[in-house]
Amino acid sequence: VSTQSTWGLFFMAIGGVLVLTLAYLLQVNYAMNFQNEMLALAYAQKGLKDVAPEKLLLEFRRAALSNESASIFSPLGTECFQRIQNMANNFLSDPAVSNFLLYSGKGVNELGNYQECAKDFKTSYYFSLGVIFNGIMGVRFGCCLPKECGVEMLLPHKPLIAKILTDLTNVTITPNQIGMQDVKADNIQANKIRIGGVVYLSVLILLFSTVFLASIMDYQGCLNKEQGNLLFWQKFIACFSAQRNIKGLLNTENRVDPKLEIFNGVRVLSIGWVVFGHVLVFVFFEGIFNMDDLLEDAFKKFFMVLIKGGTFSVDVFFFLSGFLASLGMYRAFKTPANRTAKNILLMYFHRYVRLLPFFLGLMLYMIYIQPILYETPAVQYMIQAQENCERQFLSSMLYIANFTEDMTTMCNGWVWYLYIDLQLFIIMPFFIILYLKSKKYGLLSLLLLCIVSFIVQIGIASYYEFNLSLVKASTKGDQNTIFYAKPYCRLVTYFLGAFLFILYEEGKDSSNGLKVCLSIKNSIQNSSLLRYVLYAVGFSLMFITVSSFYYLDKYPEDWGVSFGIFHMISSRPLFIIGLCLIIYPVLVGRGTTLLAVLGHPMLNPLGKLTYGTYMFHIPLFMITVLFTFQGRHYTFFSIIIKSISIFFLSYLISFFLTILMESPMVQLLKTFLEGRGESEKKDLKPVKANQENS
Repeated sequence: VSTQSTWGLFFMAIGGVLVLTLAYLLQVNYAMNFQNEMLALAYAQKGLKDVAPEKLLLEFRRAALSNESASIFSPLGTECFQRIQNMANNFLSDPAVSNFLLYSGKGVNELGNYQECAKDFKTSYYFSLGVIFNGIMGVRFGCCLPKECGVEMLLPHKPLIAKILTDLTNVTITPNQIGMQDVKADNIQANKIRIGGVVYLSVLILLFSTVFLASIMDYQGCLNKEQGNLLFWQKFIACFSAQRNIKGLLNTENRVDPKLEIFNGVRVLSIGWVVFGHVLVFVFFEGIFNMDDLLEDAFKKFFMVLIKGGTFSVDVFFFLSGFLASLGMYRAFKTPANRTAKNILLMYFHRYVRLLPFFLGLMLYMIYIQPILYETPAVQYMIQAQENCERQFLSSMLYIANFTEDMTTMCNGWVWYLYIDLQLFIIMPFFIILYLKSKKYGLLSLLLLCIVSFIVQIGIASYYEFNLSLVKASTKGDQNTIFYAKPYCRLVTYFLGAFLFILYEEGKDSSNGLKVCLSIKNSIQNSSLLRYVLYAVGFSLMFITVSSFYYLDKYPEDWGVSFGIFHMISSRPLFIIGLCLIIYPVLVGRGTTLLAVLGHPMLNPLGKLTYGTYMFHIPLFMITVLFTFQGRHYTFFSIIIKSISIFFLSYLISFFLTILMESPMVQLLKTFLEGRGESEKKDLKPVKANQENS
């Protein structure tokens, strides 16, 4: 594909981003403009949805005018007690009453109008009251209270608030579940600029300036090798040239095997599924009116399996990593002289440094930049993220935080994928080297470790009674911390990628390849019926494993602990096996239609950007949470629109940050660590090309 054609496709994608972003913004404004109409729906909900400021104030007024006054309100303190009595006695004339009614939340997870309440320093004092479920602030209320009733006055009296909420909602709420926050004070504290933030911003400005300078110099021809051997500083500056890095990013040439281009389409679809799967999680952090409707859809409606099944999309990335890591290591260690400890350590170093720019940049953003950008009623999320990342900085940089931290408090909780990916990458060279020495023992070692992984998973899942249901979740332990984010849970899907690589590689060697691999390859190449059977079985396995979530959540009484454990242990490998059955015919030279779609040249650059897209899509979700000042109404359609918008915006951010941070790091590694410059790109070994793609 010509460079002009690639650029044309790229700018078409940019146009699509802008159109979908506009559509999302219009959708959000639509929901917010119809706030009053949605209030009726909010009041009609049951349980916690019945909590509204009118009911709270009427409860206060009833108690204040009855004999319960002394026992209920006197503990609040003289000033607060007198203020509440005054509100009760002057229900129509006291401005604090109107502020309370107008600016407090109108239902569960409705934060009211923080900005308007915070403007009135004389009569109003804004704070958020949260009800915590399973360690997470699951239900929030924004309250615009009289100034005399500050958080420090209310904190000692959580039992009183828990009793009132319990009486109003018919849901048992304990004092330990009540969380309170002085939003204004916390925003002032969070918005302070720190020295680390100044240093980080200075580095970003320096980095941007270097890229800009290098691009100008490259455009003027100052970095061309034709003018003579480049000096050290010229080689260094050339690594930051935006022209060269964009050209490399948009390059659609595959130096290993054109059939491997199918993985680009798989990666793009998978990252889209990741974003779609996360959207339902984050809308519950926003102030939404129709939580009951969304919960009903999440548990009962069939189409929601598309979101819940997003958990398998991460396993697809582990599978791809296993395949590509095996391919790179196989070709790197095929020569016996290369199987040295030094080369293995250099491979580890190369992998770590490749991941570092985005990973470190994201952590520093959460610690120093995000808190100073926003003033928001959801400030507790920023503070929690900042504190967690500061406390876990070392364990995160060592890629062991999935062992040392709880998932509910993990810094940037979605990067657990990187921890496991690097942990499995570390053990992979030993299996590949063993396989190169003895194919029999290499395969047996991979198979044995998979069996051990299954045994460990079964033991842990049986002890804690884990399953993948949202309705019938285990109460004996946190599944995400103990099971979900551990390498023994993902090892099988990772090694399935290694097994597929062995099948692919051995099938190419007609003289020395394993006979069983050659036989499988020839059978698939020569029988269109067999290929159609593989496609049918593969799609069926993937569909069954994803749609099984519908059965788990809609009919929880029809299955027991044993089935839940079996489903959780087997569903991920079965999904990946289904994917292998679909992909393998393409790898042996058939399935040209599938390759034409998933291996389209436009998907090559998009496949390279999936890492950045994965890292930065959650901060975009968090922006929508932090800017939630008023309630919103979500439907399945609006969730789709939001997913698409976040997906394309994440890609756009990934593109610019790749040119700014990741691509210069790659060029520095090539130029100074691997000893070659930009002009030597044509001589890249296939293994290095594959490592860059992976």
